[in-house]
Amino acid sequence: LSLEKLEYRLKQFPNLETVQLCGNFGDPMVAGNIIESIDLIKQYAKRIQIHTNGSMRNKEWWADLAIRLQDINHIIRNF
Repeated sequence: LSLEKLEYRLKQFPNLETVQLCGNFGDPMVAGNIIESIDLIKQYAKRIQIHTNGSMRNKEWWADLAIRLQDINHIIRNF
């Protein structure tokens, strides 16, 4: 999803509480613009839920993501 289309959709929900990133045909964390998308979503939603198996990316990437989300999310890992 392009950032332009994402922002267009986000603007349609002025009282947006939560955005879930959950891929039906793949893991959302492999999207080329996922960091930019998360930064954009943070401007419109109070919370972001990410459903991932977490097997891609390195630990530094995940640490950076945790820092980006620390002001709006608690990190919960379910098995």
